[in-house]
Amino acid sequence: MSPSSSASGDLPLAEGRLPETDPDTARGRVRVLARSGIRGGGDYVLYWMTSARRLSWNHALDRAIAWCLELRRPLFILEALRAGYEFASPRLHRFVMDGMADKTKVDLPEGVTYWP
Repeated sequence: MSPSSSASGDLPLAEGRLPETDPDTARGRVRVLARSGIRGGGDYVLYWMTSARRLSWNHALDRAIAWCLELRRPLFILEALRAGYEFASPRLHRFVMDGMADKTKVDLPEGVTYWP
């Protein structure tokens, strides 16, 4: 599949959120694991979508959006699917791929690129 992106994939988020998300939602749930801090010199923020495979009601994605706003960088959402894990099945993979196809049709805010 090819990436789905906004009109300009290299600009900061225009509105700061995807439909129905709120970066403040996870404020009490976030804890720092890496004491090294954030490297702000990168070209983008990468959100690797692995388990919460949705664009709304996703606290990890909300956090990535908050970082995009703070760092003034575009957001790249990568959603990969691999085979060979314990519960892999054609039915599950069809479900995930249908969801990926649906996400490519979403009109994303400026500065957000979805890559299935």
